[in-house]
Amino acid sequence: DIVLIFDEVITGFRYAPGGAQEYYGVSPDLSCFAKIVTGGLPGGVVAGKREIMEFLEFKEDPDWNRRRKIL
Repeated sequence: DIVLIFDEVITGFRYAPGGAQEYYGVSPDLSCFAKIVTGGLPGGVVAGKREIMEFLEFKEDPDWNRRRKIL
């Protein structure tokens, strides 16, 4: 199997309300978003299918993040 990743940092939600993936009718395994989801502030999001996201390890900075901020 091959993992399909959409880098929506540039396209954001400019093509369609669901991003380029909706515009092209493709459902990627992982998607990356940036300032479009943070209102122009520095930040980003990686979203994906559960079976792939489970491989990612959540790491905390004990001095900065006291609680998980992943919804």
